[in-house]
Parts: sequence; C-alpha cells; structure tokens
Amino acid sequence: MQESETFTFEIPSKWNTEEIEKIDTSMETMPMLQREVGCDPMKPFHASTQTDTFMEERLSARGILISKETIDLILEGIEDASKMNKYFEKFEAFRKTEKLQIVLIKRIQLESVRKIIILHKNRTINIPIGSCPTQLVFAPQQQVIIATASGEIILTFEGEILWQSDSIHSQAITCLRWVSPNLLFSAGLDGRLVISSLKATSLEAIKSSSISVSDLPRSMRRSNTSSRRTGIVGIAGSKRDYFLAGETGAIWSLNADSLIVQPIGNDSDGIEQLHTSTNGFIAITPEKEFKIIAKDAITSEYFLPGHKTTCDICFRDSLILFIDSGTTNSGPLLGYDLNEESLVLREDSQKYFAIDINDETGEVVAFNTKYEIDIFQFVD
Repeated sequence: MQESETFTFEIPSKWNTEEIEKIDTSMETMPMLQREVGCDPMKPFHASTQTDTFMEERLSARGILISKETIDLILEGIEDASKMNKYFEKFEAFRKTEKLQIVLIKRIQLESVRKIIILHKNRTINIPIGSCPTQLVFAPQQQVIIATASGEIILTFEGEILWQSDSIHSQAITCLRWVSPNLLFSAGLDGRLVISSLKATSLEAIKSSSISVSDLPRSMRRSNTSSRRTGIVGIAGSKRDYFLAGETGAIWSLNADSLIVQPIGNDSDGIEQLHTSTNGFIAITPEKEFKIIAKDAITSEYFLPGHKTTCDICFRDSLILFIDSGTTNSGPLLGYDLNEESLVLREDSQKYFAIDINDETGEVVAFNTKYEIDIFQFVD
C-alpha cells in the first residue's frame, strides 16, 4: 500500500463578480383605526287631547209640559213633510233615464167646432153632432157608430147620419163594444145591458137586461129585493171574457151571450175606468188616481203616487200610456211600465187632452190643447 498526498488549490474567479444591490420595494400603510360612532334615537312626538268625562244623566219626562202651540207646530211640520215627499218622489222619477222614446211623424190642425172628425189617408169626414159623444166604434162596412151623453146611438156612413135612436138608453152610454162581427154590446149609467144587431142602415136591439141593486156583491147591498138600477161605467176584457164596473165600485163578470152577470167583488173607493191586466185589473178611481185590483176584486193598492189622469188610458203590452192631467184636463204624455214599476216615457213638448194607440200601426195618437192631432211613432 502506497501513500499519496493530495493538494487543493483555490483559484479565485473574477467572472461575473459584480455586486447586485438589492432594494426593498415593499410598502407599509398606517394601521387602520376603527371607531364606533352612534346617535341617540329620536324621541317620538305625542299629541293628545282630553275631553271632559261624559256624565250620563237620566231624565224623566215628569214635570215637563209642552204647550199646545208647540205640538201643533210639530204636527204641522210632519204633515208638510209628508206633502212634500210626493213631489220629491215625482222629481226623482223624472230624473231617471227614459228608456222609451217617441218621435212626432205627423201633425194635423183641426177646427175647434163641435163635430166628429174622421181622418182617412186621402180625405177628412166631418160629422156634426148635437150631444157630447162618449163612445165610438167602427163597423165592418166602414160605418161609424157613435154613442152620446144623452143616451143616443147614431149610425153614420161617409159622414151622413143613416139612423139614430134615443130609446135604447135613457142616460149616458159608457160602454160600446163589438162582441161578434155583427153584434154590438152597449151599457150606460141607466144600468141597461143591450145587444144590438147591425143591419145595413140601422141597429136593432135583440136582447137586453139590466143590473140592479140586488146584483151587487153581498157586502154592498142592504136588501135582495131592491130593483133599483145601478149605473155601469166601464167594460174590460175580450174573447168572451168580459167584466163590468159599476158606479158603486162593484165588478161583475159578464156572459155576452146571455147578458147574465156574476158579482166578483168591489172596490170601496169607486171605479171610473176598468182595464184588465196580467195580475187582475187596472182601475182609475173617481179621484183620478191609479189602482191595481187583484183578480178576486177584493184586495187592491194604489200606484203611481203623485200622478192623476182625467182621460182614458191605453196599453201597449205592459206599458200604460196616460195624460198626467192632475187637477186640470190637460198635461204631458207619460208612460209607465207595469213590469219595471217605473216611468219610462215622457213627452211634454205639448199639453194633451187625450191619447190612444192605433192597434194596426202601433202609432200613438194624441190630441193637444191647440186643437191639433199629433201622431207619434216609437223609436226602436
């Protein structure tokens, strides 16, 4: 084994021996300070009031005297308020929107003389008459039959009087109606019921009867033996179902073939006009007020408060057309719907005496205070 000796030399190098200066680029911020800042809550604002404590006192009417003058003033005030109420009701009714309208399509000027005027499409026929006419009907052969307040019946043709008689009725004739094409029923204030047959130039009474006090409903008559006649003021119905109204307020059913009557009932306020309706009868009282009478002719009630009529009313289905004449003989034309129970039509451009409906055309014919005939048509 040989020994060896090793030497180590360090030779310093000068390659890439530049010193690099290191610069610290870090940043430092100031430490964050945290503060808690607050405010006191706002105190709520309260406002309140206080009244005196109500003390309930028990009073007694004993010892309190009210003078008669004060009581009279209170009663007078109540009565005045009741009278005014009907006018307010009437005013409210007029404020309602009218659901029906009519338009004037023709106006005919008439002479203010005592005669009956019959208007045809191309000509006018005048029939002079000495007594006030109460009823008028047209016959099948263009004859015109007129009844008067003196009890006369006049048969005319083309304006000429063919026949007249004052022996059939002795007082004003209030009913004149065809019960068949050639048989005419008439009744009046004399209590007579007559069936007349129409001939070519005359009328022939073929059957007659009369209504007496003994025919009144039991609640009205005092005796069954009285033969005193009672007047007839109106007839209603059709197709063999006829009803008569008496001046006493009695209502009878009438058999037009035999002229036999059966009492149904009566209205204590009296009847001046009688018309049939779905639920019974529509009547106009002697006070010119409107009334609904049940079919049994026992129960009844007033309607159309604040309105009165002095002329005949007419119907178009459930619509009643009438002249609101009140205390006078003329006034505006109004329409009342029985189903809706309200006024639905008003025509007040003129004041009218009378009104009727043409069954063939549906036109409304009204006679105004200027002696003019106004013909209206319903607006669809």
